Amino acid sequence: MRKSTIISVKKGQKHVAHLTPVSLERAGVREVQDLQKWILAKPEVLGEPLLVLDDQFSKFEGARDRPDILCLDREGHIVVVELKRTDTADYADLQSLRYAAMLRSLTLDDAARIFSRSRRGKEMEMSESDAKSQLSEFMEGEDGEVAPNELLSEPRIIIASSGFSKQVLTTVDYLRAHEIDVTCISLSAYSTGDDEFILVPDVVIPIREIEELTIKIRRKEEDRQSASRARLRGALDFLFDNGEIKGGELLFLKHQLPDEVRAHYQETDPTFRATVVIEGGAPHLRWERDGNLYAPSKLASKVFKEFLPDHPTHLSVNGSVHWGSQNERLSDMRDRISGSKVD
Repeated sequence: MRKSTIISVKKGQKHVAHLTPVSLERAGVREVQDLQKWILAKPEVLGEPLLVLDDQFSKFEGARDRPDILCLDREGHIVVVELKRTDTADYADLQSLRYAAMLRSLTLDDAARIFSRSRRGKEMEMSESDAKSQLSEFMEGEDGEVAPNELLSEPRIIIASSGFSKQVLTTVDYLRAHEIDVTCISLSAYSTGDDEFILVPDVVIPIREIEELTIKIRRKEEDRQSASRARLRGALDFLFDNGEIKGGELLFLKHQLPDEVRAHYQETDPTFRATVVIEGGAPHLRWERDGNLYAPSKLASKVFKEFLPDHPTHLSVNGSVHWGSQNERLSDMRDRISGSKVD
């Protein structure tokens, strides 16, 4: 994984020194005693304002595992922070996902109770009421926005580690594709000597440009699938479901007719006229010539076969292209409503 280049310079001097990157694990940095302590002191190192509710939270019924740090973000999400000092962050994805699942039902009152009973809350002798006020004040943000009166139901996950294996990154990418908010932050350490380090956080996932592109691609694919579903279901059904076609409307078989059929077309001829009828909660066409119910394609095929008995066209007739109002095909109506373009 690419690491940032950190250099040490002094004003007025030409000398430039490269700081040496070191592995947190090899440097003897401990997860709880060191890494967790640093994050607790400066949670903004994780890339955003976060309010720490508790660390090593252990109130999961029947579970021995515990999240490293439990936070709240400005929007009202519970944020599970999992810390690893290794270059792979193995199992951090699964652990944090388990914790997030257990915290889905957490309420604002629950969060205030956790906050008041945390180490910090006990040191400040904070009541649950005081804790709730602090949470609300934090969620108001710097712009004084109205704080939500309840937490959002889906917790977020932040995994901070010295590095990430391909398996973990692949899993996180999969979770994000399914709208589970997981952020991976690489923590690079640079030695300045005498057991001192510069800790440099770097967001690995999501990469903003890629995330924006992914969102655009996903929306385009959703639009394509929506249009495809509309085509498969049939224009008449789609228009009926969207309130554009109602029972009693008169439709005409007049659009894009083969020359042999168009030669016989007359607006008043019942062969080319049908009324929309709703039966069983679904739309059908009642043909004026025999009074029976048909689907648009089946009825168009029946008429075409009458005038083109030896022509194979009638075997694959798309009724929504030929049936419509006086001025618009059913297929065009559907495309206009769905925003798609169907040939």
